Amino acid sequence: MFNVMGMSSSNPTFHRFRSLGDYSDLLLLTIGILIVIFSFLTLLMNFQGTLNIEFMLMFFISVLFSEVLGVMLIIIGVQFSLQKFLLRNLKIMDSLNKLSPREKDVLNLIVKNGGVILQSKLTDLTGYSQSRISGIISKLNELGLVQVKSSGDDNSIMALKDLKDIMSR
Repeated sequence: MFNVMGMSSSNPTFHRFRSLGDYSDLLLLTIGILIVIFSFLTLLMNFQGTLNIEFMLMFFISVLFSEVLGVMLIIIGVQFSLQKFLLRNLKIMDSLNKLSPREKDVLNLIVKNGGVILQSKLTDLTGYSQSRISGIISKLNELGLVQVKSSGDDNSIMALKDLKDIMSR
């Protein structure tokens, strides 16, 4: 998956650069909620004087339209959020199905260690060679299941935060 800047979103360095589309669900929810709040406040503020019937009718129609628009935007925003959640979980499940038993074992060790572990500790815990662990970590990183952060002489391996819940099912 690529963001607007054309850089891989699996690279942790570039996670802070996201496109507006990544936040479309939150944007729709926010706009919808603001429309509902402001149209309701407008309705409350305009009841302080006497109004003629034509004006009141037009006013109520416009407020009703605003309320309906706001609620529709909220519903669409929630739908987008659910779609993103389901797609993310499906992608993770698909990636998990592509793993060999050894790769699954290493991933389980990372998750059981709180989601963060040093690469050298994985080598010690599994008994695998450094090159085998490096290859496994590279595949897990390519599939987007972990992120690798270089920390001095060793790499820190971080599992996706949703991975623990998905793997426990």
